[in-house]
Amino acid sequence: MRIRDVLEQDDINHLFWLGWGQLKVVPMVNARRLVARNLLEPALSFDGASVAGIIDYYVRITRAGMRKMDDVSAGRDIRFCAPNV
Repeated sequence: MRIRDVLEQDDINHLFWLGWGQLKVVPMVNARRLVARNLLEPALSFDGASVAGIIDYYVRITRAGMRKMDDVSAGRDIRFCAPNV
């Protein structure tokens, strides 16, 4: 999967279908370049975030998306813990 400057909904869905081995080779540093409007649905479903208005939309959704990317890349997301071997 190629991560573009803007994460689309399909990109985010794809990230959460990847296995641990596949996820480790995704260039997550590029996933930090996010556009808020494309994170609205993912952030709501991942974090239960609420959007009160356009100001919160750009601030909270972007931060929620960046936290999610941090959790995934650091292995803190329960769905992407390294398998016990």
